[in-house]
Amino acid sequence: MFTSILFMVAFTGIAIAANFVFSLLSTVVNEKFASHTRLKLLDQMLRVEWLEISKYHSGDVLTRLKSDVNILSGGISELIPQIAYLIVQLVISFFTLYYYDSTLAIFAVVLGPMTVLVSWSISKRLKRIQTNVQEAESRYSTFLQECLENILTIKSFVAEDESAEKFSILLNERILWIKKKTRLTAVAGTVISVFFSLGYLVAFVWGAYKISQGLITFGTMTIFLSLASRIQMPIYSLAKTVPQLATIGASADRINELQNLPIEPQNCGASLSDIVDVGIEFQNVSFGYSEDIVLDNIQLKITPGDFVAIVGVSGVGKTTLVRLIMSLIRPCEGSVIFLMNGSFTISAQRAARSIIAYVPQGDTLFCGTIAENLKMGNPDATLEDMYAALKSAAAEFVFTLPDRLETVIGERGKRLSDGQAQRIAIARAIIRHSPLLILDEATSSLDLETEYRILQELRKLEDHPTCIIVTHRKSILNICNRQILIEQGAIVEKSLLEIDP
Repeated sequence: MFTSILFMVAFTGIAIAANFVFSLLSTVVNEKFASHTRLKLLDQMLRVEWLEISKYHSGDVLTRLKSDVNILSGGISELIPQIAYLIVQLVISFFTLYYYDSTLAIFAVVLGPMTVLVSWSISKRLKRIQTNVQEAESRYSTFLQECLENILTIKSFVAEDESAEKFSILLNERILWIKKKTRLTAVAGTVISVFFSLGYLVAFVWGAYKISQGLITFGTMTIFLSLASRIQMPIYSLAKTVPQLATIGASADRINELQNLPIEPQNCGASLSDIVDVGIEFQNVSFGYSEDIVLDNIQLKITPGDFVAIVGVSGVGKTTLVRLIMSLIRPCEGSVIFLMNGSFTISAQRAARSIIAYVPQGDTLFCGTIAENLKMGNPDATLEDMYAALKSAAAEFVFTLPDRLETVIGERGKRLSDGQAQRIAIARAIIRHSPLLILDEATSSLDLETEYRILQELRKLEDHPTCIIVTHRKSILNICNRQILIEQGAIVEKSLLEIDP
């Protein structure tokens, strides 16, 4: 008896110490795992093919990076150690009880698989519900993000009430799925509790029977009940982890969906650091975002140093042409070739973007200082480089700001006018000193005089980059030496003498 008591005390002490260690380490492991997973997943997203990642709303991706990663990291850092601890506790308790009464020990364990089996059958449905919970959370997070980003549009259309009502509907949808999940979890917990109570009741009845037969003492019965409880409790806890594993599995599937997106290939083995002259050739290129062809069997050659205007009506494929050059999309047929230094060629690919300076449509500035935005174009840029680029982009207004280059601009260029934001974006491209410069409607918010001045400055750059300008403005054509018209999926090169005044 004395040996048994010492064993129980030692076992309890070990359990308490193990629980303390697990609690201490779980938080650190949780945070490190979550941070590592988010970093790895973000790095993956940045390298995924643009057309694939563009199918996902940024709000949905953000939910997966935050909520789903939290669920997964919590399971890895807390649930798995807990399961290991429970299994160890179960094994020790089983063999101890088996030493005293093999029949009771076997019966206690037999109930375990039944409990886990019931829990597992419920968990399959729970996983589907958890997926719906996370998808509902993505929808409301997405709408919330868009509301905050487009609050000016909402106000201009006096759509505050409608937006709040839609957000309420999305929140209620999420709550509905959470209620379903909670009900199913409660059912699973009730079933597990019944099996747990049944096991303890059997141990009590069996012990009472043995006492009545004079086979054991009350002290031994107390040990029976304690050991039976220590067998049932791990089984009970293990069964309760099965629904949690289903929840973790649903989040893991959502994360794996992003991780399985195709990565952009980078198949250029040559160094592009010394490239000074770049031309582009489209060889029988066709492309369509669906079954409708946007560009059909086009052939085009842009020679180094060209100043080319790409024109055409909205939606005709001007930006698509730029995306093909940037290798953000790949031709359905044909190929896009870069002609470099007059000596070698490579196909359009991710690596070629290192020799391209790009100014996209809209506001593409980041929250931070003006200097930080400029250094995205060239991390090694000096103050002189930044001031020279700003001057070439007609952005001298920066020199008059109280904090000059250290002026903090808001999200998506807030605190600046559209024209000011565009000029900083152009300066960011200029400071890159790339042999190929692409402006996609990059001067749409500028007045004609400022636009003309910037384009003249671009023509005077020492690097003499090949310049491609997507535009609707005919005034730009006076600066260019070539005009490329996209019309019904075809390329038509028009002489600048044909330009309407």
